[in-house]
Amino acid sequence: MKRFALLSHILPPSSSGQAIVLYRLLAEVPAEDYLLISRQDINAFPPERMASQRLPGLTLTLGATKPLTMISDPGIRVEPRPGWVRQFQRLIQRPRMRRLYRRLRDGLELLIFPYETLLRARQLRGILRQYPAACVVACSGDPYDLPAGYLASRWVGIPFVAYIFDDYGDQWSQPIRRRWARWAEPWLTRGANAVVVTNEEAVTEYQERHGVASVVIHNLCPVPDLAALEQNPPVYFDHTTFNLVYAGSIYHAQLDAFHNLLAALAQLNQPHIKLHLFTDQTDAELRFSGMTSPAMVKHAYLPNQQALQMLRQADVLFLPLAFHSAIQRTLKTAAPGKMGDYLAIGRAILVHAPHYTFVARYFRQHACGAVVDQPDVNALAQTLTHLLQDENWRTELGKRARQRAETDFALERVREQFFALLDREHQSV
Repeated sequence: MKRFALLSHILPPSSSGQAIVLYRLLAEVPAEDYLLISRQDINAFPPERMASQRLPGLTLTLGATKPLTMISDPGIRVEPRPGWVRQFQRLIQRPRMRRLYRRLRDGLELLIFPYETLLRARQLRGILRQYPAACVVACSGDPYDLPAGYLASRWVGIPFVAYIFDDYGDQWSQPIRRRWARWAEPWLTRGANAVVVTNEEAVTEYQERHGVASVVIHNLCPVPDLAALEQNPPVYFDHTTFNLVYAGSIYHAQLDAFHNLLAALAQLNQPHIKLHLFTDQTDAELRFSGMTSPAMVKHAYLPNQQALQMLRQADVLFLPLAFHSAIQRTLKTAAPGKMGDYLAIGRAILVHAPHYTFVARYFRQHACGAVVDQPDVNALAQTLTHLLQDENWRTELGKRARQRAETDFALERVREQFFALLDREHQSV
């Protein structure tokens, strides 16, 4: 296979779902067959936030090109900030100051978007001339990577593949950024040699929105030997309790679903039911987002093999998506990176997500999880009670989940689909 260039705002060894998917796609690929490009410095990762090893391929970090550092919308991020930033945020919580701040921020974004896109595209063109590649694969997740990758590929005359992990046109909370992305999305997708999406709901969305035929590459996962996982593993839970488990980050894309779950646990008031969170977020971050409950137990983030052993010991895995957020349209076509891992581990999954999302529809269609698709605390409490009391149902859900992982998400099968797509684009030149 000829070398291709992959542009992503985040790369392995990050613990983000997108970085984990990229690691799994490329882990078995010879280093000379790909080139990684990112704004992110992968050498700066603290060990506790590393989900994998570094990929061996050549990795180039784009230079800092933004003339200004933008402060994100207050209330969206949960990371602790320096004192002066917190004081600034308290000031702009006042209604008039908040409106003024947003107008200034949007005005700056209006100038930054075309400037940053063109500057990044020029950098990419320079890289592609120095390190020739047969095609450019640009991933969503950053507002500038897709248009910059498209422009650079056209300037050097090679195919362009748009890899849409999240809905590019609607994933931005800033109005100006969303407007720019929606303007760019039609010519990016229609002009691309191929558009890759992560699920069938996204195929329908892009067909209806832009008349674009896209290719599904599910977020791949290993399908582990369950017997091997159960041989002398560390004990993660007290098995006299009923252990509900979530692994990953918690932010506005899931937050109100978690609030519903905590309310349901409070309503049930059964101390032996525990919600275990395996996350790299701090206690302070969780408290800031309203994640407090006597039923909740926080654990450190686990690397992949340990995480699989832990998930196998859970009674139920929790898979949430928000019902009210700034990116609600994006969640319709979202495919959480952890979804395949949850399915592959063969445990019952509790899905709490809107009925129109890919996640809720997939689990309901294949009967491979317990689905609560309305923001109804009573319904959530009733489903939890059913899962708690009916072990046979949990076992059956786990078997069906495992079958879906083998059919749609198995690592070898999905990787073969991805590289078959790239080979077709290479040969079309």
